[in-house]
Amino acid sequence: MKKRVLITGGANGLGKELVKNYLTNGFQVTVLDLEKMEEVESAEITYHTFDLSKDNFDFDNTVYDVVICNAGISLSGSFTDLDFDKDVEVFQVNILGHMKLLKILLKKGLIAPGGRIVFINSATCVCPFPIALSYASSKAALSGFAQALEAYLLGKGISVTQVYPGPMKTAHSEKYYKNFEQNTGMDVKKVAKTIFYGVHKRKRHIRPDWVSKLFYLGFLFSPRLLCKISYKKYKSVCY
Repeated sequence: MKKRVLITGGANGLGKELVKNYLTNGFQVTVLDLEKMEEVESAEITYHTFDLSKDNFDFDNTVYDVVICNAGISLSGSFTDLDFDKDVEVFQVNILGHMKLLKILLKKGLIAPGGRIVFINSATCVCPFPIALSYASSKAALSGFAQALEAYLLGKGISVTQVYPGPMKTAHSEKYYKNFEQNTGMDVKKVAKTIFYGVHKRKRHIRPDWVSKLFYLGFLFSPRLLCKISYKKYKSVCY
């Protein structure tokens, strides 16, 4: 029997590349996204239009071997100038929507014993990102939830992987940060492949690119320096 993976935000960017990796490796894939996936056609894909901030998961009783919490939105600019309702929306999608989804899946027994839940967090969990406070803090909240959930699931045979990618060249970056980050970021295909094999090896933490590794070292040894560098880089935007 083929293994099954559920991926939120799988229609484009990192999510779509993860879909491709799982298809290539023989998985049946379920995608939850607001947008329709393009360029990837397979009988092994089930697609559902799904709004993490509003919808309940009630499609069927499929049991998943892997659940990847990837979907995320952002908001950029000077924190005090941004509409607070937009900040709330970021939290609704990035953290609260995934909490609600996992609560339903676990309550219904739709994650297989021995299965794995993967959280696509962000390098911003350790590296200050002052032009996107709601995004960075929602990803840090997602990481905190994942850490607590890992302990909760120990007796259920379900394990947790946390992923902390750095900047990538994706539609997400183009949409939210095009005025601040021009032509920067890692190759999303390489990042997705690294994540897939890290999950396959059942790693607890994955930093899939050299930038995320560098940020993590900076956080361990000189977090204040990271703050100063971020301040200097984005000062013109924030003040």
